Amino acid sequence: MCCGNKNVQFFPQKTAERSKAIFTPASPRPMTPGRHLEYTGRTALTVVSPLTGRRYRFAEQGARVEVDGRDLFWMASYPNLQRV
Repeated sequence: MCCGNKNVQFFPQKTAERSKAIFTPASPRPMTPGRHLEYTGRTALTVVSPLTGRRYRFAEQGARVEVDGRDLFWMASYPNLQRV
């Protein structure tokens, strides 16, 4: 026998909305004013921030990249990256 829509009764709408809000990824925020970091390493470097999800690519030694202000302190802790 088919249950039809009876399963919906076990999950009240309010609970479903609450769980949806918990698992919905945060919307990307606009970049806040930041600073530049210079890469002093020998090879290329790509860093993905766990804070903003932004991807920063340093193609070569001496490459300068503008970093979101929210990522600045975290990124500055990487070896071979210096504030400019």
